[in-house]
Amino acid sequence: MDKSPAHITAAKPARRATGLPTKKACIEARQRKRFYRAGSLFQQMLYIFREAGFEHRYHKVEKTKGGILHVYKGLSPDDKIPTRFPERMISDERDKHALLAYHACNDPVTYLYDLMVKVFRGTLGSIREAHIEVHEDLERVVEHMVPEDGEAQSVVDSSDEEGLIYQHQIVIPKLKNGERYVLDAAGAQYGQYRAVMPYESYDQSFVKENIATLKFGSLLAKLRAAIALATARDAANDVRLAFVEFMMGEAVARIVKEWEASAGSTICEMLDEPHTSYLASSTALLDFARSGLIRYVHDSELDGTFHFVPPEGIA
Repeated sequence: MDKSPAHITAAKPARRATGLPTKKACIEARQRKRFYRAGSLFQQMLYIFREAGFEHRYHKVEKTKGGILHVYKGLSPDDKIPTRFPERMISDERDKHALLAYHACNDPVTYLYDLMVKVFRGTLGSIREAHIEVHEDLERVVEHMVPEDGEAQSVVDSSDEEGLIYQHQIVIPKLKNGERYVLDAAGAQYGQYRAVMPYESYDQSFVKENIATLKFGSLLAKLRAAIALATARDAANDVRLAFVEFMMGEAVARIVKEWEASAGSTICEMLDEPHTSYLASSTALLDFARSGLIRYVHDSELDGTFHFVPPEGIA
């Protein structure tokens, strides 16, 4: 073969014309695939976290033709023992996710902050957190308070107790190639079931107002400062619950570390596994995390905080 400079120069455009992906394109595709996997995995871990520490007493769930879930908060007259999660009242998986995500707006960037850092380590170029207001007509859950006597009334929570932010929190990651996305792990309460969406699509579809875009970890610092001013006993209910949920978040980190030790692999390594291996590994991790966190809530006597009844075969 002719090795002259003229031959080499002529060969380069010919190779590009074949349509084969460049090395850069392959690397970017791998990073994108890893990122989507990480987002989905984190969302499933959030659902496990919410289910294990489900703090509401719902005795009835109704679904309207428009797909809105009306949940009734309070003890059922004929059932004084609340369930861990009203799963028997919900048959659709998306409805279950919407209810688990309800009021979980800040959980991903606070209680599960360490898990998010671990899952996305090495994948992102940068990350910010945004506090947004979502269009009201997208809400999938309406909560009603049922007093012992009287008719149910809708619950409207617009408080800012203890200076905490109650808007919806999302994360805006940027990949190393500059692509921007939105990670909205708790978006199911607004009909956004995917963990990850391109930034422009999400912004146009869900965001009514972008209240603030802050450094990743800003809300976590604010919440920790609020807890530092109170104790688990004398704080307002929201802060007391936050105190306990921080304990659960730390438990999640320990449980994941235990799984990595038993599996002989890390989450970072798992995200790069071939499809079949990844499905098996991620399923094993999620099962391990769910049973481990439910046991932790039960064994730590947090049952009273979350009105917790462990499922059969777990405790």
